Amino acid sequence: RTKPFNDFQPGGGWGAFELLARYDQLDLTDRDFQTIAGSAVKRKGETYTLGLNWYLNPNLKFVANYIRFKGQNSPLVFPAIPAAALNGPNSTAKGDIFGTRLQVDF
Repeated sequence: RTKPFNDFQPGGGWGAFELLARYDQLDLTDRDFQTIAGSAVKRKGETYTLGLNWYLNPNLKFVANYIRFKGQNSPLVFPAIPAAALNGPNSTAKGDIFGTRLQVDF
């Protein structure tokens, strides 16, 4: 558990901050399965994440994350994206997500 030197208090301490960055890559290309045209089916995805964790005290944490994603043949990589959003076998889907969470540890 992270313990700030000074807990957050209005007009007092700020707690503790933590910055983060992450890169993820997923490659589900099936080189053993080829289309009628003879090309391999490509299914790839990657994400970039920037985040901030703010520890107000040892039991309370605020988390904010910004995620940018890109997927090729995305129904497999990002199932939440409807197939109608894709345009052909090598189509790409891109998007941005901003998420927050308040976490209580007891």
